[in-house]
Amino acid sequence: MKTFFSLMIVFTIGVSDLLAQNLPAYCEADTSYRNQLKDLGPVVAVGASASSGLMAKDFPQVAANQMCLTHGAGFESHYLFDIGTKDGFLRKHYEGIKPKIVIAIDYLHHASKGRKFDSETREFIDKEIAMLTIDCNHRAIDCSRDGKYYLAATGGYKPVVILGDIYAFYADDCSEPAPFVAETRRDKDLQIENRRKARGCIDEYNKINEYIQQKASETPNLIVVSVDRIFRNLHQGMPLFYDLDGKAGSFYTDDLFWDGFHPWSEPDSQVFANLVPEKINNLITNGTLKSSVTIPYVDIDESYFKPFTGVVLVSKAAIDVYPGKNQRFISDHGEEYYFSFFNNIEIIKKESDYAEVFDVTDSSLVESAGNNPLVLNIKRVTKDGGVVLTDKQLSIIRKVAEDPRNQPCEVVIPIF
Repeated sequence: MKTFFSLMIVFTIGVSDLLAQNLPAYCEADTSYRNQLKDLGPVVAVGASASSGLMAKDFPQVAANQMCLTHGAGFESHYLFDIGTKDGFLRKHYEGIKPKIVIAIDYLHHASKGRKFDSETREFIDKEIAMLTIDCNHRAIDCSRDGKYYLAATGGYKPVVILGDIYAFYADDCSEPAPFVAETRRDKDLQIENRRKARGCIDEYNKINEYIQQKASETPNLIVVSVDRIFRNLHQGMPLFYDLDGKAGSFYTDDLFWDGFHPWSEPDSQVFANLVPEKINNLITNGTLKSSVTIPYVDIDESYFKPFTGVVLVSKAAIDVYPGKNQRFISDHGEEYYFSFFNNIEIIKKESDYAEVFDVTDSSLVESAGNNPLVLNIKRVTKDGGVVLTDKQLSIIRKVAEDPRNQPCEVVIPIF
């Protein structure tokens, strides 16, 4: 009986919660380093999903552990299936531990389903972002001496908020007839209407996400992670490209989600956890956050990094000059790099309204590049056949090309 109750306690708390409390070895080995990392906190994570966050509550805990923080000791979280505001929870901690970082990657998810991009939705987003970032200029955030945000805003306190945009991979293209078969026209119309109310239209979600990105450009302490792009990519069979801490690789849906949606083990929670220190470390590097140390990334086992089977370059514009076998890549700043592909280049022509690799749904586009291609959006191809990339992309292609595991590779260029 004692064993039964012990097991019940474990499953009530969550096995992963217990394991997530295990801190990295450096937290015990170096007291000074540990304290410098802890000074980047406290950290609060907040979200809403039936299974403790669509991105799963494990990954914020793993990220907090990298800062030597554990639940109740510099890290707090609140995940419930609830479309309502988390105002009370956040104000409590804003007034108490005053977190320096708030992880809210799936915060807007359920409350945004089926919304249209209208004044009501803009007002909703404005209010939630104002509450997260403590924007005293918003009428709902009363920071006056008699206001409910007075204690939260004392001393000019403002947390850095890492917010996710809206996951819309399930949305309908409402410009096209919905694929329903019904006995009567009336029944079909009703089914279409009910589905669109629940799932929403992709065009509306795109506008909402553009608005969220605009809010980030206007709000100094707000960072937006494009999780819609990540999820759309993964759920359409395309990879999530990972390039952190000297490791480059691709991860697919089955690599990251135990049920198609939730990352709860290795390397899935680790991959998503590293999104957080990446954003924070960028702020440290550019001087926005003051710290003498950056956050170590979760060390993902080498076995999860598979060789690339090819390279897919996606262009928004039609390509008139096709690159040759000895490929010349050019960065934004004119740096050149030559990559000799061992297989013939295959040109795939395709008409499509899509302009981003994340919206590519035709698997034949990458079929000849194997089951683990490196996929990059290119800027253009020059008249003499050079492929123009960003500086970041050039560093990626160089790293991939020089890794002996990735040779030989084939390049596939879809034409849009």
